[in-house]
Amino acid sequence: MVFYKSTSMKKVTILSSLLCFALFANAQLFEISSDPVFRDQNGNVLKLALSGGLNQPQFSNFDFNKDGKQDLFVFERTGNKVLTFVSETANGVIQYRYEPAYEDFFPTAKEFMMLK
Repeated sequence: MVFYKSTSMKKVTILSSLLCFALFANAQLFEISSDPVFRDQNGNVLKLALSGGLNQPQFSNFDFNKDGKQDLFVFERTGNKVLTFVSETANGVIQYRYEPAYEDFFPTAKEFMMLK
């Protein structure tokens, strides 16, 4: 005895098979994380990916968090934006971590700001 499936039954079977495959394939392609991670073409993590680009920066050293290390203050003349970076030492290498919490402590400036 031979059963012939209707055309609509074949479509439902194919569609459900594709849907199951897509759900399992999707779960394997993406990493679940609460923080965004940005990488370059070689897979290295870009730590300052969200700090923005600089066109006309003015740099100053200042100890924001009073830890004895010189942190980095940047005034971006294009847009009159203040950016603050905290100095961290890891394995003898100084790195800067973008820390926007200190930016609110500075007054509004236009075209020029340096810390002394």
